[in-house]
Amino acid sequence: MSAKIRDALRASIDQQVADFVDASCAVIQAGVTANDALSQAVNRSALDRIAQLEQKIKELESALAEKQSASEDDKYALTKAKLVRLMKDMGYFNG
Repeated sequence: MSAKIRDALRASIDQQVADFVDASCAVIQAGVTANDALSQAVNRSALDRIAQLEQKIKELESALAEKQSASEDDKYALTKAKLVRLMKDMGYFNG
């Protein structure tokens, strides 16, 4: 009920009823604002948690990429090119 309608009907009702209506409207309004505040807090908390998880995902992805690049370029891995270079250095290969 809007305030305009309440004020228009106030003269035709008992004062106790008017006080009850005013108190009911105040409780309803307080409940609405409390629910809004609670939902905003929950949304803010969820967004903060999502941001933390996204940051953790980025950290793990970069750590995984570093680990993969380190294992791909292992200096002790014997590849064909490294074997040919070693044989040339030792004098076994003249190609």
